[in-house]
Amino acid sequence: MTATIAHPAEEPLRLTSLASVLEGARMLALRSWHPERCDVYHCAQRAWRAQNVPVPFAAVTYQLRRLVEGGQLLEFSDTEGRTRGQVAELFAAARDHVWRQYQISQGSPPSPLRAAVTAIPGSALAAIA
Repeated sequence: MTATIAHPAEEPLRLTSLASVLEGARMLALRSWHPERCDVYHCAQRAWRAQNVPVPFAAVTYQLRRLVEGGQLLEFSDTEGRTRGQVAELFAAARDHVWRQYQISQGSPPSPLRAAVTAIPGSALAAIA
């Protein structure tokens, strides 16, 4: 008997929560990111704590690292000339991937994300987005 172990970020029951955390981090990055005071990890951790959802922080960072060359989030954050918009785009790309995985797990084809993010079940982000 062979068991498959999925990364926590890929569990269907947690995908909406993970997408919600990543969206919260995107909004924090737009408001608070600064290369000397608030790096990518800080935005992610603040959003993760604020959402208070059953998603391991490692699942959040896993989604971000898979998008950055070599998985080096601090190097990405510290790159000279990096902007808040670019950091927010990283969180948005991770959120988009997670949302597509959720839709696939539900048996529905991926749809445009802008409308989908505001429809994440149980998301407090609908009022903010």
